Amino acid sequence: MRIDRLSPTQAPSCIEQFHSVTGWGLDAVELNCTLQAEGPLPPGCVAVVLILRANGSSLCGVKAEDGAVVVFPPGTTVAANVIPGFSCVGATVPASVWAAAQSIESGIVTERRPDHVSIRRLPAGCLAAIERQLDRTIVQLRAAEGDASAVMNEHVNLLARSFADGADAARSNRGAAKTHLRQARRARDWIHAHIDDAIRIADLCAALGTSRRQLEYAFRGTFDVSPREYIYALRLNQIRRALLRREKNEVSVTDIALLYGVTHLGRFAAGYRDLFGELPSQTRKSPRADMGLVSFSRSPRPQEN
Repeated sequence: MRIDRLSPTQAPSCIEQFHSVTGWGLDAVELNCTLQAEGPLPPGCVAVVLILRANGSSLCGVKAEDGAVVVFPPGTTVAANVIPGFSCVGATVPASVWAAAQSIESGIVTERRPDHVSIRRLPAGCLAAIERQLDRTIVQLRAAEGDASAVMNEHVNLLARSFADGADAARSNRGAAKTHLRQARRARDWIHAHIDDAIRIADLCAALGTSRRQLEYAFRGTFDVSPREYIYALRLNQIRRALLRREKNEVSVTDIALLYGVTHLGRFAAGYRDLFGELPSQTRKSPRADMGLVSFSRSPRPQEN
């Protein structure tokens, strides 16, 4: 998964991951920096994500909501725009497991094309019950107590029941918020295509056929940064990836910065340190390849019976 950090970390972030040889996974995520992430699901798998705190974040172009369940069908490229304070728990399971859970809980199996996500708001009072069940599930997975598959099946069945009972949240994403999301995603794609060029905001507005003010609203609402801050952060992320690649060791940090469009070397090191918490020279010496984003707490693999 490609991850671009767009703002300094405001507090420690954490991703706790559990995986099984039978094809399921559970990720408990709390992120406290602005970032965008994009990557494919494992082949043949469905991702079912419970949003605990959205804080204005969006998933695949849909504004997330507290207490909503989001389902990503097989073949989906998951794209997330995260605002600090975002928290979720995501289950990745084989599509057949999710279909069986839907059949058991509602008698209706919903199949969608790749990249067509579904989002449902949980019924009132349901979120607290799921959070209590999640706490028990994570404790059991950490300790690898009993049959891990049974623990996960219980969680997936509860999500399927809640999803069936929930209200379609698509309508809440209409209007200005949806327009801003669409503009921000189009602008993001244009910036990625021209990131090696000297990008002027006026050129970006002209390419999208929008005003500077509308573009500012779109970026603030979607990425929590201005268009100019977004472009600069994207360049810094590219530089960080280059510094972490071993084949770039023979090239100086200055040359890499210039290669990726940095024009003010005097501000470059300070901006890099603010965003990633270390100087470019420290990144070059680091064996890490996690973008310095989160501290991973990976549990031992649960034993299957």
